[in-house]
Amino acid sequence: MADISRKTGWLLAIGVASLVALTGCAAPRPIAAMAAPTSMRTGVIVSSRQVMLQIGGAEGGVLGALGAPASAGETLAPATEFIVRQANGRVISVMQPQPTELHPGEAVEIIRGVTTRLAPLPAGMSPVG
Repeated sequence: MADISRKTGWLLAIGVASLVALTGCAAPRPIAAMAAPTSMRTGVIVSSRQVMLQIGGAEGGVLGALGAPASAGETLAPATEFIVRQANGRVISVMQPQPTELHPGEAVEIIRGVTTRLAPLPAGMSPVG
């Protein structure tokens, strides 16, 4: 009986080792295709104004832009609020810390992420929808 148990143990060990070895030979899974890049969002700066942007706190820059005083642990930093007419006709407001070299009438790329930022369009490019 002990001999059968020993043989079963060895067969089981060989079977498991074979499976482990064969798994290493399996074809690798194909790499998922990267998402296609989204189209570039562009627009033209309609106007701009100087604001104080609140840094820190849950309210972010909204209260600072409205002129509310900073709370404890928060600081105010100079920023520029840009009103931008997107290529699709929608109008948005983007606050960007200073310094910035952007001006009304300038074509810009609208970069969306955790925060929205503006960047000048490369020479020769025009805002399209």
